[in-house]
Amino acid sequence: MLTPPLNGALVCNSFDYNSVCAVFCETGTDFVSTPAWFYFCFSAEWSPWPFGSLLIDSCSGKNLETPNVRSALLAI
Repeated sequence: MLTPPLNGALVCNSFDYNSVCAVFCETGTDFVSTPAWFYFCFSAEWSPWPFGSLLIDSCSGKNLETPNVRSALLAI
């Protein structure tokens, strides 16, 4: 099972015995390192998409020089 990041949230949806999850940071924080866009669970095996690790870093103070492109794209 995936664990939500510190100062963040894990949002999941299930369908036909499978799950898809995304992770988010609280307002004013950002990931220490960029996570996968989504995490899929098929046949009890978790996989990051399109790249990444199953280890999800915590959220910490936001780097104001770098826009949070991931949050902006997911809001579309």
